[in-house]
Amino acid sequence: MFVHFRTLGTLLAVATILTACAEFNQTPKPQPKVSSDIVIKPKNVFPQRNEKPINTVRSHYGVDGAAQCLQQHIADDFKLPNDFYTTQRYDGGEATVQLVNPATGKGGLYIDIVPDNGGSILLLYQNRATISNAWKRLPEKCR
Repeated sequence: MFVHFRTLGTLLAVATILTACAEFNQTPKPQPKVSSDIVIKPKNVFPQRNEKPINTVRSHYGVDGAAQCLQQHIADDFKLPNDFYTTQRYDGGEATVQLVNPATGKGGLYIDIVPDNGGSILLLYQNRATISNAWKRLPEKCR
């Protein structure tokens, strides 16, 4: 009888090992196909610029305040309607105010606004455009 339990214990151990191996070597179950209609949007990441800014200004305004200040000066000083400029906000807290040609959708100069110890830093890029001194001084109006 002792031998019988020993054999039975061995058989149970072997059966457990074989079951585990069989589960390990199973062919993976087919996964449901992802629909091509699903669009995964990347996070709104602040872009790396290929050009150097032509004007850099520290502002006591935070990012949102600086963006509002720039928009106000674009509208008041340059008499541009609001469809001539856009503001893009990024997940990291940065923003970009950019001139846009509403007829073509092409962007002109842009100002990146980066948070800086309660204030912000304004970085003006001309984006291959020739711009006047008045536009070059725009960030200085929002110190």
